[in-house]
Amino acid sequence: MEIGVIGRLGSSEAAFRDLASAVGHEVWFHERVIGGRRPEELARFIEGCSIVVILVDATSPSLARLAREQLERRRRTPLLLSRHDLGRFVGLMAALAGSDVGEASSEPMLRTGTEP
Repeated sequence: MEIGVIGRLGSSEAAFRDLASAVGHEVWFHERVIGGRRPEELARFIEGCSIVVILVDATSPSLARLAREQLERRRRTPLLLSRHDLGRFVGLMAALAGSDVGEASSEPMLRTGTEP
């Protein structure tokens, strides 16, 4: 399953990728500011994703608004997360896997971007 993340994760990006791949999914990232033809790029990004996550504290208001509008037109609902709320993403991965993802890393280590 393709999981689209809209917003800048910085050093936590690898943790999101690792968690998704551990349960057989792929994470794609969209971090760009939109303008001009870029709304079409966002629309293609959303179409290619099974689930869309919007990082509410790491996304420009205009990008978040446009993403939510495009998702609403498609009768889809995004998952809204803080970029530091890796615990909810772990829960999503566990739900998708049908089991607990495990405790390979602790949330504080993932927040700082250090290796476990």
